[in-house]
Amino acid sequence: VAERGVAGRPGAEVVALDRGARTVAGDGGDRVAYDHLVLATGSRAVVPPLAGLDPERLPRRVTVFRTLADCRRILAAAQGARTATVLGGGLLGLEAARGLANRGIQVRVVHAVGHLMERQLDPTASAVLVDTLTRLGITTHLDAAATGVAADDDGVRLVLGDGREVAAD
Repeated sequence: VAERGVAGRPGAEVVALDRGARTVAGDGGDRVAYDHLVLATGSRAVVPPLAGLDPERLPRRVTVFRTLADCRRILAAAQGARTATVLGGGLLGLEAARGLANRGIQVRVVHAVGHLMERQLDPTASAVLVDTLTRLGITTHLDAAATGVAADDDGVRLVLGDGREVAAD
């Protein structure tokens, strides 16, 4: 993006920001002037606070989805699987669901909100999406709050607030 006057410094650590002078100080002592500043600080996958789920030590068959390394873990966990449960019907969750379904895995998406991708879609558009996912073999459970996870050598069970369990291998 240099041809558009954008300079990136991936991996650089910012130690000070002077908004008045419009400069950023890096950990190496360099000071960089800016017209417009974007601080791309990265992200981490959110592990929901569910009974039976320790964010620091996820069960063997449970993984998050945010990075390329996460994708590799998902593919490894899906090796030989017939069923999978995806918790979250946002953009990343649905991408994971579609990727798993493309591998012939029966996928169930569990979403706490009454319609998918609620940040991007209204309920009517979400209904169209649910229809499309159904035709692709993906089942959706909407308005279904998860309360716990149980994982063992036989698989993973997601416990829902209404007492139902959604199992996957």
